Formats: sequence, C-alpha cells, structure tokens
Amino acid sequence: MNLKNTLVIGASENPERYSNKAIRRLNQHKHPVFAIGNKIGEADGIELLPFYSVKKQFQYSLFRAKYFYKKLSKNTHFLRQI
Repeated sequence: MNLKNTLVIGASENPERYSNKAIRRLNQHKHPVFAIGNKIGEADGIELLPFYSVKKQFQYSLFRAKYFYKKLSKNTHFLRQI
C-alpha cells in the first residue's frame, strides 16, 4: 500500500490534545507523519518542528523560486528561439 505523508499543524506534546492523539493514531497505523508546533518537542517518537524554523525555510525557498523565475523571464527570448 502506498501511504502518503501527513502534516499535523499545531502539534502538541500534551497527550490530551487532539493533535497528539492524531499523531499517535497515524503512527500506530504506520503512516509517515510530520508535525509542526509552537515548541520543539516530541510526540509518540515524532519530532515536533517549531513554526519559526519552518517559516524561515519556507521564506528561503520562496525567495529562491522568485529569483530563478526572474532570471528565467529575462531570458524568454532565448527560450522561444529553442
């Protein structure tokens, strides 16, 4: 069976929170889980990534995409000739 990755946003280490329960259930059924929360931590063996590090990575990726798009759009006359 081909299982898809699941992202849990707002993940918590607190076992009473629904996000923690979701992580545990997904983990029990062998689904690949990624979790983003307010703090660094762990829930059922899954590392919780903090929002600020994910946001920083996303902004860097977006910056790179815009840079390459601008570079490519300047060379459209070249691309049309090919």
